[in-house]
Order: sequence, then C-alpha cells, then structure tokens
Amino acid sequence: MAEAEEEVTWTYTNEEGRYDASLMEDSGKHAFNLLLKVNAEIQTLNERTTVLQAAAIHLNSIIQGALTEDALIEAVEEEDEAKEEED
Repeated sequence: MAEAEEEVTWTYTNEEGRYDASLMEDSGKHAFNLLLKVNAEIQTLNERTTVLQAAAIHLNSIIQGALTEDALIEAVEEEDEAKEEED
C-alpha cells in the first residue's frame, strides 16, 4: 500500500498572523526562498563555529600539556611586576 504524499505548506509568521508562503506575491516568494537559504546557512555556520570552538579548546589543551620550563620566556608574575613598576 502506497502512502499518500503530503504536500509541504510553507508558512511565514509575524505578529499579525501566519501566512501561506505560496500565496504571496512573486517578490515575497522569492524573498521567502532566500530567507530559507539564509537561515539554513546560518544554522550550518553556527554548527561549524561550535565544531571549530571545540577544536580550539582541544588544541589549547594539547599545547598546555606540551609546555615546558625550557620554553618559558617570561612568567606572568614577572610581567605583572614590570607593569606595576612602570606605573
């Protein structure tokens, strides 16, 4: 038995109500389609940003674990003391 295909009805909602996007003027339909693409791209970029932030945290963790006394150029306390002496 074949299932009946349901047609997707896109709607646009604002403070005045919900509108059938297929019944808008052509300029509105075009803008609506662009808005769908923009929102999809925003979602993709947000997901990508989350992945990149997680990668940065992980890489920082690896770097923190690889730091050695030999690589230390200047301790933070020394830098803070130098700034205080300048003031």
